[in-house]
Amino acid sequence: MKPLVTAKGLKIIGVITLVGILVVAIYKHFEPYTFDEQRVKNLAAAERHTLLLKPLIEKDRRFTNVSVGPFTGQGGCLEVSGKVESDTDFLDLRHMVESSAPPVAVYYQVSTPSNYFIYTGQPRTLTPDKTPGQAR
Repeated sequence: MKPLVTAKGLKIIGVITLVGILVVAIYKHFEPYTFDEQRVKNLAAAERHTLLLKPLIEKDRRFTNVSVGPFTGQGGCLEVSGKVESDTDFLDLRHMVESSAPPVAVYYQVSTPSNYFIYTGQPRTLTPDKTPGQAR
């Protein structure tokens, strides 16, 4: 009876397996750094934008319980979190943030007495009545 795998065939299978393992190991080693590099850039952009946005938010007394800063989620973004008194205040806050043209995605985590808003995404233009809509 002839063996199913010859010595030469076994060597070929071994080489292919080792090359495959090597490729996966190299990919897993370098892949996180490409993602992290973009995240670091996004976090730096969010930090710079915080310096512009924070004074605007602090001027409005309705937003005394709102904070803004860089956030590591979503590959590095701007986080707006806290508490406001009404849904209208949240829409005004969102309008203020989005009209400041953030360079990265914005992650909102804001509560009102009646709702808890969690929204993530690229800023969208708001229509004059301050409801989310398409660009004018």
